[in-house]
Amino acid sequence: MSYVVKFSEEFEDQAWDEFLASTPGGHHVQTSLWARVKRVVGWRVVRLVVTQGDDIVAGAQVLLRGLSVAGSIGYLPKGPIFSHNDPELVNLVLVSLDKLVRKYGIRFLAAQPPNNGDSVAAELPRWRYQPIGLEMLPTVTTWLDLTPTTDQILAQMKSKLRYNIRLSQRRGVTTHEGTEADLDEYYRLMKATSERQHFAPFPKAYFAEMWRMFAPKGYLKLFVTEIGNQVVSAQIAIPFGDIVINKLSVWSGEHRADRPNEALYWATMQWAKANGFHYYDFEGIDLNTALQAANEANTADGNPTEGNAAEAAPNSVTSFKLGFGGEVKLLPGVFGYIPHPMMRWMYRKVAPQLEHFTMTGGLLHYLRTFKSTQRAALE
Repeated sequence: MSYVVKFSEEFEDQAWDEFLASTPGGHHVQTSLWARVKRVVGWRVVRLVVTQGDDIVAGAQVLLRGLSVAGSIGYLPKGPIFSHNDPELVNLVLVSLDKLVRKYGIRFLAAQPPNNGDSVAAELPRWRYQPIGLEMLPTVTTWLDLTPTTDQILAQMKSKLRYNIRLSQRRGVTTHEGTEADLDEYYRLMKATSERQHFAPFPKAYFAEMWRMFAPKGYLKLFVTEIGNQVVSAQIAIPFGDIVINKLSVWSGEHRADRPNEALYWATMQWAKANGFHYYDFEGIDLNTALQAANEANTADGNPTEGNAAEAAPNSVTSFKLGFGGEVKLLPGVFGYIPHPMMRWMYRKVAPQLEHFTMTGGLLHYLRTFKSTQRAALE
C-alpha cells in the first residue's frame, strides 16, 4: 500500500498526538498540544503527516516564527518520527520536508532528531543539513531506570544524596501532587528561580496553557514540596510514552538545609514508578561534568556544591542529577538547513565573520538569544 503525504496548519490533531504517544521516539514537543502551548509565545505550526491506509506512519511538526525580514525560521524538535525503518519512507519524509520548507518560506530550519534518531541524524548531511552549535533541547541527559525495586534504586544513589533524601523526611518536608490552583505558587517560584539564574521566564499564561492542554490528557503532573505550610519547590513533570520528563523544577531559594529538592525529585520518581513508567528523564546534563564525574573520585558523592538541583552552577546541577545513579544518554544534536544556496554557503563558510550581516548575523543572534533567555522552558 502506497504512502500519502499531507501538510496541515491545524493546531489540534488528536490522531497525530496518539501516533506520537504509541511510537518509539515520539515526544511531547512534537504534539499538537505543544504547538498550542507555543502559540502563546508567537509560534505557528505546520505539520507533515504520512499515512499508509488509515494509519499514520511518519511525520514531522515544524514550529514557525516570522523574521524581521521576509520569511520565517522553522524549528523541528525531536523529529521527524517514523513508526518503522523503511528507506523509502525516510526518503519520502525528507523530500517532503524540503517541499514544506520552500512552500512556507522558511529561511532557516533547525532540526533535532528524536532520541532514537541516530540513523536519521546520519542521513541528514546528505540532504544539506549541517550540524550546528546550538543546543535547543538537551543533547546529553541521564535516564533513571525505574523497574528495579525502590530499595535497589536508593542503593544505586550516591550515599550523600541518599542521606539527604532521608534527612528531608526527618525534617518534615512533604511533597504532594498539585492542581491547577497551585500554578500561582509554581509561577512565584519560577520568578524567584529566574532571578537567581538570570533567565527570562515565559509569561504566566504559557504555563496556564500548558496545564490546559496537557493535564486533562494525563501528560502533565505538578509536584509541590512544602515545609510546614510554605511551598518551597515544585516540578512540572511530563509523562509521555514510557518516560516521565523533569520539564522544569523551581525553588524559592529558602530552607536549603532541609533538602527540599532532593525530596521533590524522589517523590516524583516514586510516583512515576508506581504508575508503571520505565524511565525518569532528568532533562539535560553537562557532558564535560559527566565525564569528569566518571573519572574523578572527588565527585563521587554526587551532590551540588550548595546542595540543590534547582540552584547552583550547571556543573553542580549535573553532579546532583548523576548522584541518582541513572544512565547517561547521548542524544542527537541540532542540524541547520538553509534552502537558499548562497545563504547556505555563507553560513557554512563565513558565518562567524558575518555577525553584523542582517540575515545571517541576525538569524544566529535570534536563535542564540532564544536559547539563552528562554532556555528553561524552550524544548
